Amino acid sequence: MLNKKILWTILLVFLCFDNIFSYIAITMFNLREGYPLGAYLVHGISPLFYFVFIPVSMVGIYLLVKATGWLAVKTEKNPKPDTREVSERIGLTSIVIAWGIGVTSANLFVLINEMRPVLIGIWRYWMAVGVLLALAYIFYEDHKSKRKKQ
Repeated sequence: MLNKKILWTILLVFLCFDNIFSYIAITMFNLREGYPLGAYLVHGISPLFYFVFIPVSMVGIYLLVKATGWLAVKTEKNPKPDTREVSERIGLTSIVIAWGIGVTSANLFVLINEMRPVLIGIWRYWMAVGVLLALAYIFYEDHKSKRKKQ
């Protein structure tokens, strides 16, 4: 597992790239946002929503990761001193995997495709793959920790 500082940095890079790229794609290349809630906010209100989304996402993900650590300590019968830290790191790694594959790869594909839009809804497939790989990682880490206990 990577250090949490490295994971937070990777996630911040993903978030910044995705939002700045999406802003440029919408304002300069007339592309459309694929995510329905994002589309409503960006096209209905203002493309500047992307710049608000970066800190809001980081705070939301931070709270989610902290809740994961808290929940792990509360549900474990005999929590070890590092239970919270390990659970937070696994949760954060899973989010980085899901975001990197699900969102960032879709934006990279549009960039490599010379700013031509991808098929409508194809980001859903990337997101599904990202979430499935993140879940596989969680199950792998869980299996590894159970084998270590034996």
